[in-house]
Amino acid sequence: MSEKSSFALSRRTFMAGTATVAGVSALASSFPMSAFAIESFEEGPIVETTYGKLKGLVDRDVKVFRGIRYGADTSGINRFLPPKAPASWTGIAEAFQFGPIAPQFDPGKPRAKNPFYPIEPANLPENEDCLRLNVYTASLDKMAKKPVMVWYHGGGFNSGAASMPLYHGENLVRKGDVVVVTINHRLNVFGFTNLAAALDREFTTSGNVGMQDGVAALEWVRDNIENFGGDPKNVTIFGESGGGSKVSMLMAMPAAKGLIHRAIVQSGPGIRMGDADAHAKATEMLLKELGIPLSSARNIQQVPMEQVLAAYFAVTPKLGFGAGFGPIVDGVSLPRQPFAPDATPVSEDVPLLIGTNHDEGTIFLGGAFQADDLSKFKLSPAQLGMDEAGLKRTVSSFRGLDVDKTIKTYRKATPKATPWELAVAIQTDWMMRVNSDILAERKAAQGKAAVYMYRFDHTTKALGGGHMGTPHTLDVPYVFSSYKKAPWLVKDTPENEKVADMMSKTWAAFAKNGNPNNPTLPNWPAYNAKSRETMLLNVESKVEKDPGGAERKLMEKVLA
Repeated sequence: MSEKSSFALSRRTFMAGTATVAGVSALASSFPMSAFAIESFEEGPIVETTYGKLKGLVDRDVKVFRGIRYGADTSGINRFLPPKAPASWTGIAEAFQFGPIAPQFDPGKPRAKNPFYPIEPANLPENEDCLRLNVYTASLDKMAKKPVMVWYHGGGFNSGAASMPLYHGENLVRKGDVVVVTINHRLNVFGFTNLAAALDREFTTSGNVGMQDGVAALEWVRDNIENFGGDPKNVTIFGESGGGSKVSMLMAMPAAKGLIHRAIVQSGPGIRMGDADAHAKATEMLLKELGIPLSSARNIQQVPMEQVLAAYFAVTPKLGFGAGFGPIVDGVSLPRQPFAPDATPVSEDVPLLIGTNHDEGTIFLGGAFQADDLSKFKLSPAQLGMDEAGLKRTVSSFRGLDVDKTIKTYRKATPKATPWELAVAIQTDWMMRVNSDILAERKAAQGKAAVYMYRFDHTTKALGGGHMGTPHTLDVPYVFSSYKKAPWLVKDTPENEKVADMMSKTWAAFAKNGNPNNPTLPNWPAYNAKSRETMLLNVESKVEKDPGGAERKLMEKVLA
C-alpha cells in the first residue's frame, strides 16, 4: 500500500485486526457496533521511529498511532526487571490497534464491566507484552515543535489502561494545539514486587519496574516525538488519581530528570510511596502462595501469568495498609520520598499544576467502584439520609481524625450541610484535597518553579441519581474534551462544551508555558502558602484565597 493511499476502514478490517491482536473476536459481539468509533478513521501517513516505520490512522485533522512498542515483552526472563528496548523491525508496522493492557484481572472471577475499569469496546487482552503507547497529533512536521503532553492513566498502581475512551486524545489535540501521548505500563504484582532481598543486585529495583516503564516511555518521547510534530524539550506529564501519584513519583526519579518540563497532578497527590521492608514481606507471602522457596525466588519468572495473578489476588486481602504491591523507596530508582519531609530536588525547576474535585468522596462513599452498571447506579436513601450516628461511624473510619472535633469544624464551615454532605466533604479533604495542598506548599517553598492550585467545581447529574456533585474522575472527560464518550458520567447539557473548552485550553496553556492563564479564565495567580490562591474551575471560574481554610488547618495536623 503506498504512503499516500487513504480509505475508510471497514467493520471487517477492524474486527480482523482486533482478532489478530487480541484473539477475542468472539467477545466483540457483546458490544454494539456503534461503540467502534474507529470506523470514522482512515488509513494515514507513515512515520519513521528509532525502531522502524509506522503507519497510523487519520481522524479528520488528527493523526493517530496506536499500540506503539516502547519496550520489549516483559514476560519470562524479563519479568520483574527494568524495561528493555523493543526489537527493531523492517517494513512498515501498522499502528491501528491499541496494545494489550497490563495484567490486572482476577483469573478466578468474571472480568469487570464497570466503566471505571479498562474494558474498551474492542475488549483488549491483558498480557505482559504491554509496554505500548499511543500518539495523537495534528502535524508530522519536525519543525512544528508543539508541546507534548504524556498521560499516565488512573486506577492506582494496580489497574487501568491508556486505551480507555475517556483518554482518547483527538479533541485535546484540536483544542490545545499539542501532541498527546498515552501509555500502558506494568501494574500490581508485575510492576511492583520487591525481590531485592531475595535475589541478586539485578533485581534491586524490581519493586519499581512499573514506574521505570514510565521513564522508558519518556525516553521514547525524547527520541521520537519530533517526527510526530512534538518538542522533546517541552514535555508535560499529567495524570489523574493513580496517574497523579505516578506523576508525583516521576518528579522524584533521577532517571526522569531532564525528560519532564511541566507536571500536572489531578486528584492524586503522591507525597509518600511505600515501605521497602513491608513490601518485601508481601513478596514472601506471594512466593509462599506459589509454593516457591525464598532461595529459589527467580523461579517466579517462569510461572504462568494467570498463576501469578491468582496468587496476587489471594495474598492482597491479607496485607496491612501500605504493605501491598505498589512503588517503594528503593534507594536507587526512587532514592527518597517524593514530597516528604519536603519537595524532591530532582524536579525543583519543573512548574506544577495541581488540584482536586469538589466532591471526590461521593464515588468512594457511594460505592460506585463496586457497581456493575454505572448508568443505573444510584445513591441509596440510606446514604442520602445518613443520620448523625452514621456520620460518626463514617468519620471514625478515616485514620487519625478526632471524630467530634472534625464534625464540629466542618459543620461550622457549612451549617446547612446534611450528614451525608459532611461525610463527603471530610473524606474528600482527608483523601485528596489537603494532601494536594501539602504537596503544593512544599513544592512552592523551593522557590524554583511556579505552582498553580485548582478545584474543579462543575457538577454532574448523570451519576448516582444526580447526587454525586463533582466526583472523582469527572475532571478527566473535560480535560480531554471526551465527555461525549462517557454518558454514564456526564449528562448532555449546554454547559459541557464551554467547560470542556476551558479545561482543555487551560491544561494546554500550562503545557506550553508552565502557566495556565488563557482567555477562558480570569487571572490566575501562582500559589503560595500565605494566600493560597486557588482557581475554582466551573462554567464561570473564579479565584478564591484558601477555600475551606478552617477545615484544611484541622486536617493538616493529621496528614502532614
